[in-house]
Amino acid sequence: MMAKNLIMGAVGALTLTLALSFVNAQDSEAPSTLASDIANLQNEVDTLTGPEKIERATEIVNGMKSTLTSTNEVLERVRTEEQDILKLNCLNEKVAAIKGFVKVGEKSHEELKSAVSAGDKEAEKHHYTLVAIGGEKVGELGEQALVCAGEVLRFSEDTVVDRTIDPNIAEVDPIVIDDNEFDFDLAMERLPELTAFN
Repeated sequence: MMAKNLIMGAVGALTLTLALSFVNAQDSEAPSTLASDIANLQNEVDTLTGPEKIERATEIVNGMKSTLTSTNEVLERVRTEEQDILKLNCLNEKVAAIKGFVKVGEKSHEELKSAVSAGDKEAEKHHYTLVAIGGEKVGELGEQALVCAGEVLRFSEDTVVDRTIDPNIAEVDPIVIDDNEFDFDLAMERLPELTAFN
Protein backbone atom coordinates (compact mmCIF):
# COMPACT_ATOMS: atom_id res chain seq x y z
CA MET A 1 0.00 0.00 0.00
CA MET A 2 2.80 2.37 0.93
CA ALA A 3 4.68 1.54 -2.29
CA LYS A 4 1.54 2.30 -4.27
CA ASN A 5 1.21 5.69 -2.56
CA LEU A 6 4.88 6.44 -3.25
CA ILE A 7 4.46 5.59 -6.92
CA MET A 8 1.31 7.71 -7.19
CA GLY A 9 3.10 10.60 -5.48
CA ALA A 10 6.09 10.29 -7.81
CA VAL A 11 3.83 10.21 -10.87
CA GLY A 12 1.97 13.26 -9.58
CA ALA A 13 5.20 15.15 -8.92
CA LEU A 14 6.54 14.24 -12.35
CA THR A 15 3.32 15.36 -14.01
CA LEU A 16 3.39 18.65 -12.12
CA THR A 17 7.05 19.19 -13.01
CA LEU A 18 6.41 18.53 -16.70
CA ALA A 19 3.37 20.78 -16.72
CA LEU A 20 5.27 23.62 -15.06
CA SER A 21 8.23 23.26 -17.42
CA PHE A 22 5.84 23.32 -20.38
CA VAL A 23 4.17 26.47 -19.07
CA ASN A 24 7.55 28.14 -18.48
CA ALA A 25 8.69 27.22 -21.99
CA GLN A 26 5.82 29.13 -23.59
CA ASP A 27 6.65 32.53 -25.05
CA SER A 28 5.30 35.76 -23.60
CA GLU A 29 2.44 35.98 -26.11
CA ALA A 30 1.09 32.51 -25.32
CA PRO A 31 -0.72 33.40 -22.06
CA SER A 32 -2.66 36.25 -23.66
CA THR A 33 -3.58 34.05 -26.63
CA LEU A 34 -4.57 31.20 -24.32
CA ALA A 35 -6.57 33.57 -22.14
CA SER A 36 -8.41 35.01 -25.16
CA ASP A 37 -9.10 31.50 -26.51
CA ILE A 38 -10.52 30.46 -23.14
CA ALA A 39 -12.62 33.62 -22.96
CA ASN A 40 -13.96 33.04 -26.48
CA LEU A 41 -14.81 29.43 -25.70
CA GLN A 42 -16.46 30.42 -22.41
CA ASN A 43 -18.52 33.04 -24.25
CA GLU A 44 -19.53 30.47 -26.86
CA VAL A 45 -20.50 27.94 -24.18
CA ASP A 46 -22.61 30.51 -22.34
CA THR A 47 -24.43 31.89 -25.39
CA LEU A 48 -25.36 28.66 -27.21
CA THR A 49 -28.54 26.81 -26.35
CA GLY A 50 -28.52 23.06 -25.77
CA PRO A 51 -29.61 22.11 -29.32
CA GLU A 52 -27.13 24.63 -30.77
CA LYS A 53 -24.36 23.03 -28.71
CA ILE A 54 -25.32 19.61 -30.08
CA GLU A 55 -25.36 20.93 -33.65
CA ARG A 56 -22.02 22.67 -33.25
CA ALA A 57 -20.50 19.65 -31.49
CA THR A 58 -21.69 17.44 -34.37
CA GLU A 59 -19.90 19.71 -36.85
CA ILE A 60 -16.74 19.65 -34.74
CA VAL A 61 -16.74 15.85 -34.39
CA ASN A 62 -17.34 15.44 -38.13
CA GLY A 63 -14.41 17.78 -38.79
CA MET A 64 -12.27 15.73 -36.42
CA LYS A 65 -13.18 12.53 -38.28
CA SER A 66 -12.43 14.21 -41.61
CA THR A 67 -9.01 15.29 -40.34
CA LEU A 68 -8.34 11.74 -39.15
CA THR A 69 -9.29 10.35 -42.57
CA SER A 70 -7.11 12.80 -44.48
CA THR A 71 -4.19 12.26 -42.10
CA ASN A 72 -4.51 8.49 -42.51
CA GLU A 73 -4.42 9.00 -46.30
CA VAL A 74 -1.22 11.03 -45.99
CA LEU A 75 0.25 8.33 -43.74
CA GLU A 76 -0.58 5.59 -46.26
CA ARG A 77 0.87 7.63 -49.14
CA VAL A 78 4.11 8.22 -47.24
CA ARG A 79 4.21 4.55 -46.21
CA THR A 80 3.83 3.27 -49.80
CA GLU A 81 5.59 5.94 -51.87
CA GLU A 82 8.35 7.45 -49.75
CA GLN A 83 9.06 4.89 -47.04
CA ASP A 84 10.78 7.59 -44.95
CA ILE A 85 11.01 6.27 -41.38
CA LEU A 86 11.22 9.74 -39.80
CA LYS A 87 8.10 10.91 -41.61
CA LEU A 88 6.32 7.67 -40.74
CA ASN A 89 7.16 7.95 -37.03
CA CYS A 90 6.05 11.57 -36.92
CA LEU A 91 2.81 10.80 -38.78
CA ASN A 92 2.11 7.74 -36.60
CA GLU A 93 2.39 9.92 -33.49
CA LYS A 94 0.00 12.50 -34.93
CA VAL A 95 -2.51 9.87 -36.07
CA ALA A 96 -2.45 8.18 -32.65
CA ALA A 97 -3.09 11.51 -30.92
CA ILE A 98 -5.87 12.40 -33.37
CA LYS A 99 -7.53 9.01 -32.78
CA GLY A 100 -7.48 9.66 -29.04
CA PHE A 101 -9.07 13.08 -29.41
CA VAL A 102 -11.69 11.72 -31.83
CA LYS A 103 -12.60 9.00 -29.33
CA VAL A 104 -12.93 11.56 -26.51
CA GLY A 105 -14.87 13.88 -28.83
CA GLU A 106 -17.35 11.17 -29.83
CA LYS A 107 -17.89 10.11 -26.21
CA SER A 108 -18.32 13.73 -25.07
CA HIS A 109 -20.71 14.35 -27.96
CA GLU A 110 -22.91 11.47 -26.79
CA GLU A 111 -22.70 12.68 -23.19
CA LEU A 112 -23.61 16.19 -24.38
CA LYS A 113 -26.79 14.83 -25.99
CA SER A 114 -27.69 13.09 -22.73
CA ALA A 115 -26.98 16.23 -20.69
CA VAL A 116 -29.12 18.40 -22.98
CA SER A 117 -32.03 15.96 -22.81
CA ALA A 118 -31.67 15.80 -19.00
CA GLY A 119 -31.38 19.61 -18.71
CA ASP A 120 -28.04 19.43 -16.86
CA LYS A 121 -26.41 22.78 -17.73
CA GLU A 122 -23.08 22.07 -16.02
CA ALA A 123 -22.67 18.74 -17.83
CA GLU A 124 -23.62 20.49 -21.11
CA LYS A 125 -20.87 23.05 -20.60
CA HIS A 126 -18.33 20.42 -19.61
CA HIS A 127 -18.95 18.06 -22.53
CA TYR A 128 -19.25 20.84 -25.10
CA THR A 129 -15.96 22.29 -23.87
CA LEU A 130 -14.30 18.87 -24.24
CA VAL A 131 -15.55 18.58 -27.82
CA ALA A 132 -14.51 22.14 -28.72
CA ILE A 133 -11.01 21.81 -27.26
CA GLY A 134 -10.61 18.40 -28.90
CA GLY A 135 -11.61 19.90 -32.24
CA GLU A 136 -8.98 22.63 -31.91
CA LYS A 137 -6.29 20.13 -30.94
CA VAL A 138 -7.17 17.82 -33.85
CA GLY A 139 -6.93 20.76 -36.24
CA GLU A 140 -3.47 21.58 -34.91
CA LEU A 141 -2.39 17.93 -35.10
CA GLY A 142 -3.64 17.69 -38.68
CA GLU A 143 -1.52 20.70 -39.63
CA GLN A 144 1.47 19.20 -37.81
CA ALA A 145 0.95 15.94 -39.71
CA LEU A 146 1.14 17.83 -43.01
CA VAL A 147 4.41 19.36 -41.83
CA CYS A 148 5.68 15.87 -40.93
CA ALA A 149 4.92 14.66 -44.44
CA GLY A 150 6.34 17.75 -46.12
CA GLU A 151 2.92 18.55 -47.61
CA VAL A 152 3.12 22.17 -46.52
CA LEU A 153 5.90 22.79 -49.03
CA ARG A 154 3.90 21.50 -51.99
CA PHE A 155 1.65 23.54 -54.24
CA SER A 156 -1.64 22.08 -55.38
CA GLU A 157 -2.14 24.29 -58.43
CA ASP A 158 -0.11 25.34 -61.44
CA THR A 159 1.93 28.49 -61.13
CA VAL A 160 0.41 31.48 -62.88
CA VAL A 161 2.80 34.12 -64.21
CA ASP A 162 1.47 37.48 -65.32
CA ARG A 163 3.81 39.64 -67.32
CA THR A 164 3.40 43.03 -68.86
CA ILE A 165 5.62 44.12 -71.72
CA ASP A 166 6.12 47.82 -72.29
CA PRO A 167 4.79 48.62 -75.79
CA ASN A 168 7.59 51.19 -76.27
CA ILE A 169 10.28 48.51 -76.22
CA ALA A 170 11.51 47.64 -79.71
CA GLU A 171 10.79 44.11 -80.83
CA VAL A 172 14.28 43.75 -82.28
CA ASP A 173 17.31 44.90 -80.31
CA PRO A 174 19.15 47.38 -82.56
CA ILE A 175 22.50 46.27 -81.15
CA VAL A 176 22.05 42.69 -82.35
CA ILE A 177 22.39 42.62 -86.14
CA ASP A 178 21.44 38.97 -86.46
CA ASP A 179 21.71 35.91 -84.23
CA ASN A 180 25.50 35.68 -84.57
CA GLU A 181 26.58 39.34 -84.97
CA PHE A 182 26.73 42.10 -82.40
CA ASP A 183 27.30 45.82 -83.13
CA PHE A 184 29.94 46.64 -80.49
CA ASP A 185 30.27 50.32 -81.53
CA LEU A 186 26.54 50.93 -81.20
CA ALA A 187 26.57 49.21 -77.80
CA MET A 188 29.43 51.46 -76.64
CA GLU A 189 27.56 54.59 -77.79
CA ARG A 190 24.61 53.66 -75.60
CA LEU A 191 26.64 53.50 -72.39
CA PRO A 192 26.17 56.34 -69.93
CA GLU A 193 28.74 59.11 -70.13
CA LEU A 194 30.26 58.69 -66.67
CA THR A 195 31.52 55.13 -66.96
CA ALA A 196 35.09 53.89 -67.03
CA PHE A 197 34.54 52.54 -70.55
CA ASN A 198 34.19 55.93 -72.33
